[in-house]
Amino acid sequence: MKPGELKTTLQSIWQSSVWPSSYCFTLARVVSDHNPIIFNGLKRLSSGPKPFRYQRMWLEHESFRKVVSYTWNSVPPISCPMQHLVCELKTLKGRLKDWNVNVFGNVHAKMQAS
Repeated sequence: MKPGELKTTLQSIWQSSVWPSSYCFTLARVVSDHNPIIFNGLKRLSSGPKPFRYQRMWLEHESFRKVVSYTWNSVPPISCPMQHLVCELKTLKGRLKDWNVNVFGNVHAKMQAS
């Protein structure tokens, strides 16, 4: 096989309508001077829900601190301080996710569109 043919072949298979949900990735070089390539023609399984990520842009919005303050003060007290903190953080996470969607929308999609 000539140099570059493997890459072209893999790209055409990967983008093929025969295996629309296929994917491939390379592993690190261990023994050889080549990177092993893993190709999977099956649908990639979800690894679960996306992790919560704090966005710096939130601090610049006028209602962010109000949402945090309101949420933090709205959680009823629990006898165990650590459980109370966990409850506050879980509640805040949910409210910030909703607030982010309502205020900023899908930022990733907007960036790709522009």
